[in-house]
Amino acid sequence: MPFDGLEALTPLPQGDVSLEETKEAIGDKILLDVIPAILFLPDHPMEELQECVERIVELFYPRLILGVSDEVPPPGDIERVRYISQYCRDYRHYQR
Repeated sequence: MPFDGLEALTPLPQGDVSLEETKEAIGDKILLDVIPAILFLPDHPMEELQECVERIVELFYPRLILGVSDEVPPPGDIERVRYISQYCRDYRHYQR
């Protein structure tokens, strides 16, 4: 497709493809909004979200606009959003 980027290609556990399959399919395109929204729910372990975010950054940085694949669900944990913000600030700092 002639697009520069693709949005909301939701991986497992919410979608039906792995991050690796997504990376292979999009090649050098920019990926937007890929964190599965369900990982913000309190019944999913925080470690699952952390592992997912780290893997997304590992696979797609710098061709990545990190965001939620849909939107943070109403019962979502705002601390998880804060974690991701801090992770990105730290990651950027270490990339310099």
